[in-house]
Amino acid sequence: MLLGVFFFILSQCTAPETRIEYYFDVQSQLENKVSTTEEQAHPVVKSVLINGKKEENTLPIKNWKKELAMFLSLDLNRPALQGKYNTSDFSASEKNYKVYKAIDPDVSIRYLRIELDTKDSANLVGLYAQVSQKNYLYQTAKTLELQCSEKDIIKYYKIEGYEKILFQSKKQYVVKGSIMD
Repeated sequence: MLLGVFFFILSQCTAPETRIEYYFDVQSQLENKVSTTEEQAHPVVKSVLINGKKEENTLPIKNWKKELAMFLSLDLNRPALQGKYNTSDFSASEKNYKVYKAIDPDVSIRYLRIELDTKDSANLVGLYAQVSQKNYLYQTAKTLELQCSEKDIIKYYKIEGYEKILFQSKKQYVVKGSIMD
């Protein structure tokens, strides 16, 4: 009986979760930059183009995590994505890059290029990603671009793509945001 109680208590214990990083940690880098950008509270010139109709406004962004949710979802360090990408590093025009290309046709993040600070190779200063999903009812593809300033403030972002839902027409869109100083 005492042995049974011991095993029951032991089975209730869980090890603390640790985040294993297989690839460059885009998510935490972007979370830090989002926090810094939120603190600065600069207005944004935002333009939205949907199926040829354009609208442009200057406005404050109250929730940067929501605004940049697509970028924050570019987390390659999920355990399910381990080993799903070919990786390479290269330098061009005095910039350093890390590139991830999907080798598994079922992953949605197809391509990710990270631009790193030349002085601090652990600091993300830009990124470009291609994301796509397809099933019987829905198809989408988008490219995402983001640039940061030397002060870790996001200065520009762009999301361009389309979505196609079964029995509906294809919707093409471009969203651009330029942070004002």
